[in-house]
Amino acid sequence: MLASISLEFSLKKGRTPANPAGMPTVLRQKGYRIGFYMGDRSEPPHVHVVHIDGRSAKFWIPAQLARNLGLRSHELREVLEILLENETLILEKWNEYFGR
Repeated sequence: MLASISLEFSLKKGRTPANPAGMPTVLRQKGYRIGFYMGDRSEPPHVHVVHIDGRSAKFWIPAQLARNLGLRSHELREVLEILLENETLILEKWNEYFGR
């Protein structure tokens, strides 16, 4: 599965034309963009998962659904699998970005 992951994490802080929401992307897989927002520092580690059509969800890490904004149940299962496979990477990037 790792071959299908496009890693594009950047430590650039701030909004850019390519990233107007200021959401560093940890990975993209199966039509999902997985990352966190610059202002997420005060919360426990988590990611925002945005489908290419704009539907999204928030997951705490270790992977647990925090909020669903339109993903279907089979998509949530698919995302959960992606997060479980990449949990170490996600936590590393969270800690690197927020300096923990």
